Amino acid sequence: MIRGAEAAPLGRVTIRAKLINRRSRTVIAQRHFDAQVRASENRLSAIAAAVDSAAHQGGRALGAWAANQLEAAEEAAKR
Repeated sequence: MIRGAEAAPLGRVTIRAKLINRRSRTVIAQRHFDAQVRASENRLSAIAAAVDSAAHQGGRALGAWAANQLEAAEEAAKR
């Protein structure tokens, strides 16, 4: 593994999400998502690709979480 100035950096993305009930303006759920991907090399194009990949990972995790939370909220409302 290369270390120091020549090492390929990590592309990191952090997403903080809140689901809010629009009527009551209360927070239904909240979560913090972190994703990181090591760049294939220490070049701008590879670093940008790593950040892009981390953003996609974070976005997929956010989407799955939000869908599960909304489904749970709908089920709770039926009771």
